[in-house]
Amino acid sequence: MFAAKAIDTSDKAAFYRDLATQLKALLDGERDSIANAANTAALIFQMVPD
Repeated sequence: MFAAKAIDTSDKAAFYRDLATQLKALLDGERDSIANAANTAALIFQMVPD
């Protein structure tokens, strides 16, 4: 099972690079586009600070 790791938000470019890396790992092997959309939204919701 995928486990998201906390990402340092002090460097915006590094944050989005790390977010993209985690997203790629999360979606790897999943062919269902609805599941991928839901997982993408959930990861962004959890990782992007308010």
